[in-house]
Amino acid sequence: MRILSKDLALKSTLSVVFLALLLMICGLRSADIAAIILLAAAQIAVGAFVWLVYRSKHQVFFAEAVGMGAAIGFALAFASSQLFRTLLPRSISWAILPLIALALSMRALRNSTISFDKKSRDFNEIFVVISGTLIALSTSWFWLIPTAVAISTLTAWAILHSLRRIFTKTQNLLVNVFGLVGVALATNALLGLSSLEKIRNPLWWSWRFAKIQDPDVLFGESMMHSVGMFGNSDNIFFAGERMHYHWFSFAWNDTLNALFQTDPFAITALAAPVIVLFTLMCLVTTFARRFSNSQVSAPLLVLAVSSMCAGPIPFVRLLHPYSYSFNFSLIYTFAIVILLLSSERSKISTNAILMFVFSAILIGSKVSSAPALVFGLLFATLFLVLRKNEYTKSNFLLSAVSAVAVLTVWYLVYYSANSKTSSSMHIGFGVIFQQKAFVVAGIPTIAFIVGVISILCLLAYSLVGAFWVRTISSASTEFALVFSLAGGLASLFLGVLFYDDGENLAYLIQTAIALILPISIVAICNRENVFGFKKFNGVAFVAVFGVLIAKLYWFLFCRVTGNSAPVVYKSALSLIVPLLAGLIVFVISRIWFRYDTNRPFFLVAAMTISAGTLGSYASFASGFYQDGVSYNLLHVDDADTIVGSASYRELLIWLRNNSRTDDLVATNRYCSDSYQSPPQCLALWNLTSAISRRQVLVEGLYPSQSESLQVEREKRRQLIAQFVDTPSQNTFDALLVYGVRWVVADYAVTQSRSWGNFATVRFTNTAGSILELAPFEN
Repeated sequence: MRILSKDLALKSTLSVVFLALLLMICGLRSADIAAIILLAAAQIAVGAFVWLVYRSKHQVFFAEAVGMGAAIGFALAFASSQLFRTLLPRSISWAILPLIALALSMRALRNSTISFDKKSRDFNEIFVVISGTLIALSTSWFWLIPTAVAISTLTAWAILHSLRRIFTKTQNLLVNVFGLVGVALATNALLGLSSLEKIRNPLWWSWRFAKIQDPDVLFGESMMHSVGMFGNSDNIFFAGERMHYHWFSFAWNDTLNALFQTDPFAITALAAPVIVLFTLMCLVTTFARRFSNSQVSAPLLVLAVSSMCAGPIPFVRLLHPYSYSFNFSLIYTFAIVILLLSSERSKISTNAILMFVFSAILIGSKVSSAPALVFGLLFATLFLVLRKNEYTKSNFLLSAVSAVAVLTVWYLVYYSANSKTSSSMHIGFGVIFQQKAFVVAGIPTIAFIVGVISILCLLAYSLVGAFWVRTISSASTEFALVFSLAGGLASLFLGVLFYDDGENLAYLIQTAIALILPISIVAICNRENVFGFKKFNGVAFVAVFGVLIAKLYWFLFCRVTGNSAPVVYKSALSLIVPLLAGLIVFVISRIWFRYDTNRPFFLVAAMTISAGTLGSYASFASGFYQDGVSYNLLHVDDADTIVGSASYRELLIWLRNNSRTDDLVATNRYCSDSYQSPPQCLALWNLTSAISRRQVLVEGLYPSQSESLQVEREKRRQLIAQFVDTPSQNTFDALLVYGVRWVVADYAVTQSRSWGNFATVRFTNTAGSILELAPFEN
């Protein structure tokens, strides 16, 4: 067996150094960084080897090896940790399936050769992935914005510099000037990084928009511990109830805790988002390289995907800055597309296994991905049948295997025989615009229609390149392309058609964008090749113009306030600014430059795509950075600093260190804002289980989708509140019946400081007291 590994080794080393430095800047301990990177790298390495053996007849680039390696390795580690959770120690349970997969792959490889890209000196690929990761992270870690802009500028310079042989002397001079700008930006970014403790919010990892605490950070930490302790047989939030929730992504997080327990939030809030986004950028790069030989397609697609994380309308984005589980699910969305592009017809069993695994992890991580997966495969299969494509039978098998995976996960994870409530989703056309956009209920019909059309225009700006899909279509790519387009359009349609109380509709639309946007960008890049590189200057000009237009519509939109019909009209007008500008570009191109009809359409597409992707990042970056580094000037509630409160950490860490892992805890805190009480909680409280890593009787009104438990949940909540406020023999006995050993009495929501003979105060500080209901036995 011969492996051409120089390129992979060099780029892997750069990746490890990048991740380590970034996590170091985040403030993680060296031991945490070493353990997390070691475990993640081991999983990716095993998965990459499996993928390389699968693709042994083809040359595989670094980004593909890492992206698909992560998809396979993460799935194997997660599944192994859950299957062997009760049989083996956590330190090795995650490694069983990866080792089996590694052994089988080595046996299958035999004397074959694994081939990597031979251009070992070309580091643009890894620089593009790093730049995309930094941009994506900076849409929530605002202190990273200067660094992301600087590294992206230097990456763009490196790519242009590699093309210097086809440039004129004047163009090369401009490229060198561009490089100097990058150096200046990098110098400024380094100065900022050297004083992070002074400029960034101490709780930057748990704040949304640098202003309010993100409750999902607490929930994610508790979920990680919950699935590590119970799988889906029980849950950490509500003792005695199975977890009917998309918990696969958090189960993978727990594999990074296998060697030893890291600091609170080290994985869920810091390391996991970094690793997931890095993996996503590798997969996006792979998508571009599979469809195009253009040297600019992969960088432009990564730039578009990573920067499309903000904007005036929350669901008009691809990545989600505040939903880790959605971003994790995107790994498997892209992995399925790449698998469909790479399917080895002679390896039917391996195709089926990979499809089953990817589909199962996708649905188990985010159930809102199901419509895109199901409808995408359905329409793609029908399309091949009608076209009588030679790959119809093999692709039909993949679709059938995916369907089995969806049904299996639904039955094992989401199905509940005791559920007494139906889904909250029902027909309600356009309600998503009232929930997540500026269109408000009660306005005249014509105003509503105008508002909806304007938002749909904003949504469509980034997707118009799909009209040129024929430039990347071939017999071998048809199935993947139809799957992406059909699945994306179906998910988008359902997101607009239905009504839901939660976030599912927004995720449906974001999944649609994730499936269609890459096609749009790559198709535009392939179309550019028709005109040649010299005419690329015109495309670049209108793209930059689109970014400026996006800044304009952001500026106009943010200054419109109110809920009346005239306000909707003004907001709608500001959102269609790129469309109006596109019409102007079309007229000028058609009359002044006398281009044929197709050329102006292409320029308009390039402009609107840039307005909807990079333009969204350019529009919000400066303002959000100022909020992020000027947090001390913002007025926030005391509850917004609760995650980082030293007294709460001290209180709950004492409980973790002085209790058994199977002890049951009760807490009298349910809302992050102490002045609120259920069900008025805007932000739910999960700090007790997140830091103590102990199961609670009831906390934060979780688990999700457990409306049938409302009566029992309220009974438990009132019992705990009565015991903490006015303890009695009845409440004491009732808690013992449930099996409660410890009670966390939060001083922010009770005036009681004495519990007589009913409890022993084992620890007290300014945050509260830890009460023991029964003697602790070692």
